[in-house]
Amino acid sequence: MSNIRQKREEEIINAAMKVFLEKGYIHATMEDIIDETELSKGGVYHYFNNKADICVKLMDSVTSDRLDLTDKLNMDNPDIIEELCYYFIKLLKTDSEEVKLASIILIDTRNDIELQKKIHEQFVGRDLSIISEYIYSRTNIKNKKSFERKLYFFLEIFHALLYYKYIERINYYQIESELKEMFMNIFNEVQT
Repeated sequence: MSNIRQKREEEIINAAMKVFLEKGYIHATMEDIIDETELSKGGVYHYFNNKADICVKLMDSVTSDRLDLTDKLNMDNPDIIEELCYYFIKLLKTDSEEVKLASIILIDTRNDIELQKKIHEQFVGRDLSIISEYIYSRTNIKNKKSFERKLYFFLEIFHALLYYKYIERINYYQIESELKEMFMNIFNEVQT
């Protein structure tokens, strides 16, 4: 990707992030996003066909950083699965703009099946691959196929909990120990 294209896409993504945080995905318009950039209407449409395309790229941008697990997991903990569970619980407890934005988008797009499918592919498809490769490099897994099914289920639960964080105003600090137990039970007996 050319440097200019990357800068323009980043400008549009940052504008969309600001607009989605202020108005939500449903109430945001392409005009709102265009107004937050220094680009013309045609300039924005040159990079993205619609708000849904921007949303998918934005979700990719917001979530890709959290997958660099080498910096985020405690390498001294011999139980890498436990460490992974702690990491995702920490994400649920976080009130960062990125977590809030992901929740807003998951809530606001719940009735748009096609967009949900694209977002789901971004989250689960990429996450499953990156996390499983990281885990395989750090520990022996008895049955990789079984582990990947459990990891997929784990990610589905995480995304549902992220969705409900704001819609139900759940305080994950209060149920941290229950979350840890639930997450650890998903991965029961996967390591050798």
